[in-house]
Amino acid sequence: MSDNDCKANHLRPGFWLALCFTAAFWSCSQSSEEQFAQHVDRGDRYVAQEKYAEAVIEYKNAVRAAPNDVATHWKLAQAASTINDFTTAVDELYRVTTLAPGHYEANEVLGQMYLASGKSEEAGRIAERLISSHDERPAGYLLRARLAAQKGALQEAIVQFEEAVQRDSTMDGVMVTLGDFYLLQQNPAQALAWYERAVVTRPASIEAHMARGNYYASAGRRIDAERDFDQAVSLGKGSEDSRVAIAIQHIRQGRHVRAEQDLTALAAETHSRKARLLLTELKLELGKRDEAKSLLSAVVQEDGQDPAGAFLQGRLALAEERRTEARAFFADAVKRDPRMAAAHVYMGLIDLLEGNRAAGEQHVLEAIKLDPDNPKAHLVLAELYLNEHSFARAEQEAFEVLRRNPVHIQAAVLYGDSFLWRDDWGKAEAVYLALLTQLPDNPIGPARMAVLKERQGFASQAATLWGEAVKRSPGDAGLMSQYLLALLASGRHDSAGRLLKTYLGQAPADPVRWDVAGRFHTAARHHDQAERAFKKVMELAPDDPRPAYQLAQLYMATNHPAAEAALRQVLERDDSYEPAHTSLGLLLAGQGRGDEANVHYRRALDLKPADYVAANNLAASLADQDGALDEALRYGRLALAAAPTSPAVQDTLGWIYFKRGAMEEAYPLLSAAAGGLGDNATVRYHHAMVLARRGERASATAELETALSLSKNFPGSKEAAATLDLLRD
Repeated sequence: MSDNDCKANHLRPGFWLALCFTAAFWSCSQSSEEQFAQHVDRGDRYVAQEKYAEAVIEYKNAVRAAPNDVATHWKLAQAASTINDFTTAVDELYRVTTLAPGHYEANEVLGQMYLASGKSEEAGRIAERLISSHDERPAGYLLRARLAAQKGALQEAIVQFEEAVQRDSTMDGVMVTLGDFYLLQQNPAQALAWYERAVVTRPASIEAHMARGNYYASAGRRIDAERDFDQAVSLGKGSEDSRVAIAIQHIRQGRHVRAEQDLTALAAETHSRKARLLLTELKLELGKRDEAKSLLSAVVQEDGQDPAGAFLQGRLALAEERRTEARAFFADAVKRDPRMAAAHVYMGLIDLLEGNRAAGEQHVLEAIKLDPDNPKAHLVLAELYLNEHSFARAEQEAFEVLRRNPVHIQAAVLYGDSFLWRDDWGKAEAVYLALLTQLPDNPIGPARMAVLKERQGFASQAATLWGEAVKRSPGDAGLMSQYLLALLASGRHDSAGRLLKTYLGQAPADPVRWDVAGRFHTAARHHDQAERAFKKVMELAPDDPRPAYQLAQLYMATNHPAAEAALRQVLERDDSYEPAHTSLGLLLAGQGRGDEANVHYRRALDLKPADYVAANNLAASLADQDGALDEALRYGRLALAAAPTSPAVQDTLGWIYFKRGAMEEAYPLLSAAAGGLGDNATVRYHHAMVLARRGERASATAELETALSLSKNFPGSKEAAATLDLLRD
């Protein structure tokens, strides 16, 4: 080591101390104004370089130095919003509007964020502030309109949107929304007027052309629709994202063939990964699994870490009934991209299919939080709530889809069906008439109107409407089956017979048509003909377990001794056919062979955890064994999660709670069951027992008297009679 090195080492500690002292002195000597300016300058430079996370840090330091500087709080809010740091963005926007209540842009963005996060009251206050301070500008009226739309107040939303357009006549997107809302109000002339105005206002708007094209398509003006769709594709020719967005519109409107064509063309022209991913998903929707597999294999090989690839692998696994694998793929997709709403939707779907209602709903709600415009998520919830008879919630979810897409067929059907199920026939008819008007060539309108007429007791009108549906889709076996049954219900037996003969004669080797014949003859109580028809289906489709199952169902309905053998034959063909296990369990239980029945209930639940019939019957069987009440409770809860409004399920679970001594849980369930199955002696007996345990002697006595009047010999009849004697003493 040289002398110089030694000197350097000797001096270094003091040297660094001096440097640190100098830096500290320099820092302290800087004015807060200088620090503020430097942080803002660095933040501005980061924004120019699109380094928004770094810009947020600098702007945060700046506002610490100058807490009341409105411009910097606004810059911080914008940068935070860009990187989806919405907590910081909202805090900063609130700070801006507090320091400068008249700041138009900050109020506008803050109102939109409040609206998106469900803070309606806060958004409403912002709207009124904007209108008060900036009545000549549209933002306040837009907020008012969107708040009204969220509440389903379409007319008020229309008024406010029109006020906004008066203040800014260039907003073609708002004009499209107005067209959509007028279409929801069944005012097609006004809807078209606004779509036309949007196109005139901005001829290069893809959204406007697609909206007008959608209208023309729904009105049956196919040439005009295709012209607009072609124009939209032309406008988006240089943009992969635009062309994919157009394809998504076609998919959401049910134009799968057009979407497939456009995506195939885009993939061929540009090798677009986005197009190939969407095309893969579309082919899965259309049941083209082999084509989907081929596309999927290629995109996964290109990038095995892409969450979209994992998601589509999950879709394929789900389509092939590999639920465990599907769940793993969806979980992997979410792990890679926590904001992938679609993966959350399908994880929720799997949970719901397996009877995990709470977990399923939570996943779907998370998807909506991530992507409020996701139609699949809203539709899953709408169907869930409809099945639970939560009609208002079902309608709200369906409406969330319809207000974004007024001609969404599935959403419209769910919306109308909610009114139908609650016997609000006028509203149901209005929705179904709109389907008839907007989709004149689609069978769904007359089919839903037919269901309505059946519910109202107008059998002849229902038959006519089913006939109209068949004309629109003559190859649909389901529609033909409904038409034949409707003719039967309206007393037109000869017409039904002639139609069936013609239908079978057109394709005598088609097993689907013979299945229709079997169902028709079953309904007409032509048991011999039904048996022959189902045996014909079995002959024509020997690998399909369903015709053998239909034959077994016929035997069960007629107490035919061959029923058990027929069900076992189904399971010999396909042991994974879950309905046959449940039916065989029911048959064996009815013969007093409970242990054998339970084996099949358990197998059914292995195959389909949401099979509430198997779960309920297994729970009821186990409840008779006092040592198995814990297991009975588990299956009873599973059944209730899958069928929360079923009186039979409520009775089973309520009785299990009763036997466990949990009266608070037993009472509401047994009361609800007695209300729904008032002619069932066992259910009334169960209700009486919980009433007696609660000390309601008079009500319990009345229930026991009713139970014994309905039947003298039911499970528990001896206990019922003994309890009644005790209550009367």
